[in-house]
Amino acid sequence: MRHLFKKHCTEFRGTIMKELGKKIVSYWGNRAEGYSEYNREELAGDKWQDWIAEIKKQLPKKEKSEIRILDIGTGTGFFAFLLSSLGHRVTGIDLTPSMIQEAKEIGQTLHSPAQFRVMDAEKLLFADESFDMVISRNLTWTLPHPQEAYREWQRVLKPGGLLLNFDG
Repeated sequence: MRHLFKKHCTEFRGTIMKELGKKIVSYWGNRAEGYSEYNREELAGDKWQDWIAEIKKQLPKKEKSEIRILDIGTGTGFFAFLLSSLGHRVTGIDLTPSMIQEAKEIGQTLHSPAQFRVMDAEKLLFADESFDMVISRNLTWTLPHPQEAYREWQRVLKPGGLLLNFDG
């Protein structure tokens, strides 16, 4: 009996988490255009210089200047564009397809080499030790399982890699 109860609870939790994921995608999907406009304004203003200055202080030191960076919860690509403009190889991921579409459109306008993919921050589809740096902004508070996400982020970091998480 206990086994059946535990199985039922696990199935119930899985159903709830799927529904929560759908709600998160729907919420941010509806906000993609407005969020994109906000990020375009940030890129056009002076604030991006403050971000670059802060991030540069933390960047891993490498023999080559190119650093492989994963921007998790990229939204419309703000960090991806900043970091790729410094010559780094950046991949931005987001759970919301419309955010990724906006990022790709902005990237074309900016002629940015940053790459974008739809992906779950808690279930990364990258090999172990793929990145020198993982960066995220305003994402952790939206995650259903932040501990799982952090485990994944650590998994894809190379030894000595850097995790930068800017969250309010």
